[in-house]
Amino acid sequence: MSRFVRQIRFETEFDGDKVSMKLSPMTYGDMALVAPVSGQALDAKAFIAAVRDVLPKYVSEFGGLKDAEGVDLTLEDVVTQVYFVGLLQDVAVRLVRLSSPQVESVENPT
Repeated sequence: MSRFVRQIRFETEFDGDKVSMKLSPMTYGDMALVAPVSGQALDAKAFIAAVRDVLPKYVSEFGGLKDAEGVDLTLEDVVTQVYFVGLLQDVAVRLVRLSSPQVESVENPT
């Protein structure tokens, strides 16, 4: 039996907010765009160019993130505002792990 899962729930913390979402595995083409720029040595320009259009395809049920006035932020806000580059990197790294068959285990399958 394969270890393929269609979706996982991913939770992380950003600016004191508990952010949650569901992630689905990427296709080959999108993985080729995101994987090279999602590691530790962040080239911000290349990273933002790669993820701003790709991540929304694989992220659903995004929630828990609020602005300074307590208003809910959307995934669209996150992928268009540079302020959230750290959060985007966390999501991209988890998405690459989920999508890769070399991963030893996937947490929280849903």
